[in-house]
Amino acid sequence: MHSKVVERGSYTSRWRGWRVLASDLLKDLRASRNPAAHVSRVVDDAQLMEQSIFGHRLSNCDVLDIGPGQVPVQLSYFNMRNRAIGIDVNRIIERRNPLALLRLARDDGMVRAVKTLGRWAVGVDSRTRRAAAARFGVKQIEWPQILKMDARDLSFSNESFDFIYSRSVFQHIKKPEIALREIRRTLRPGGAAYISLHLWTCPNGYTYVPAPNYQWFHLRGSIMPGEIDQSRNRLRLTEWEKIFSEIMPGTEFKLAGPETPEMIARATELRNSELRDYSLEELVNYQLSVLWRKPL
Repeated sequence: MHSKVVERGSYTSRWRGWRVLASDLLKDLRASRNPAAHVSRVVDDAQLMEQSIFGHRLSNCDVLDIGPGQVPVQLSYFNMRNRAIGIDVNRIIERRNPLALLRLARDDGMVRAVKTLGRWAVGVDSRTRRAAAARFGVKQIEWPQILKMDARDLSFSNESFDFIYSRSVFQHIKKPEIALREIRRTLRPGGAAYISLHLWTCPNGYTYVPAPNYQWFHLRGSIMPGEIDQSRNRLRLTEWEKIFSEIMPGTEFKLAGPETPEMIARATELRNSELRDYSLEELVNYQLSVLWRKPL
């Protein structure tokens, strides 16, 4: 057993300056303009995940989504034919009303509340909900249950799920090995876990700092500490591979990238000078995906 991890708030609740807040709201505004395309991408991705892992569409299974976000389209897709549930360290508002917004501000801070209010203002949640209903062929859709819970301290009993997945979350988890042990504990024998995460060593570290021409500023010490996304755990590729292999022996790894030949050329150039301590593989790949099946 491990000691309970208590950590107030998350990377989405922290104040990182007006530029970051404006960027987040602009991203929501863009998403609201074509919600059908967003829903299609998310559902297509879920179907590809099903086929590549199981070879068929999941049905009558218990599914857990770690970090489904404010608009849980993918979780809703799995819930159509399964018993799907999500967890998030932040409160997810299901109904829009002032009282719910006040509770959100109390629990997760004003930054989170302002972001949520911005989403309501541009209509991203309601439009996406309607687009999801249209894609699923139903009149209206209710988002599945999302519990406020830390992935490092799951309240579920042993062997509760057939499939556990998480996207773009684990790079923000401090001591992710604790969360992986919880996934291993709550996954049934024969079940599968799928995790994708952003690599800190990619050109911009998936921070909010632009990285024109593939500069890797955050690794070269050219960015002030306040400009870097402080929520990142900053684990390197070899560290991730070691953690997964120790806790989940037999894990399958897949890297996404590089984006362009120019990226490879620039990374190769920098490896001969300032980034000689980094491998070309960890510099040019921006995403790591892992698949693990729990032995029977």
